[in-house]
Amino acid sequence: MKIERGSRNRWEERQSVKRRLVGLFVIGFLAFLTLRGMGILPDQAQAAFPPEDRSMLFESGDEHFSGTVESSGSGCVLPEQLAFDYFEWPGGGGIPRRVFAKSGWPAIYRFNKEIGVEAGRSGIDCKLIASVIWVESSGDPLARSRSDAIGLMQIMPRDGKGATYWCDSDGDGVKSPCFADRPTIAELYDPQLNLRTGVDILGRYIDASGSVRGGLGRYFGSGEAYPDLVWSLSEWIGGSF
Repeated sequence: MKIERGSRNRWEERQSVKRRLVGLFVIGFLAFLTLRGMGILPDQAQAAFPPEDRSMLFESGDEHFSGTVESSGSGCVLPEQLAFDYFEWPGGGGIPRRVFAKSGWPAIYRFNKEIGVEAGRSGIDCKLIASVIWVESSGDPLARSRSDAIGLMQIMPRDGKGATYWCDSDGDGVKSPCFADRPTIAELYDPQLNLRTGVDILGRYIDASGSVRGGLGRYFGSGEAYPDLVWSLSEWIGGSF
């Protein structure tokens, strides 16, 4: 009887384990379907970087950037459709995990003509400009951050909270409003003006730093992750032709 009872107990334990495993599988599968339905998981998964481009997270220099501010621009075009389902930034460097699904591309592409004009005027690659817009505002011209950064390229205005920032711009020890030469909040809600202002700022930063990477870093304010994110996203966009 003891042997029979022990065998039965082991059988019941195995059945219990099987039921728990089946339950976990069902829960995981339902969670997967839910995330896919929400657009968080696409039908075809893509890694953050193509296998041949893992060197994108370079340590120094601009060897994977298109060069200086004069590198391209005129005649630069954006793809109407993207060839990938989504681009994932895994997170790091002060920037949380981000997923850029191709369903969000139309919000960027609708400004294709304006981006092309600014690319031709500034010499900054149109894919890089589009990437900054996607990262900064997801193409929402009415976006407004908690610090009052406004619009497509999240520009700090001369009024609102922007007026509370004071800087020693000339290095002479005398501080003045950091954004005194910027448009107002109301003006920055104009997508065309916002785009031109943002491109001008980025161009000045690129010139001042001597590299696209340095310019992107200054545009964000600090850290190495932002240039990696923006440039990698632009490479994915460029791969859609």
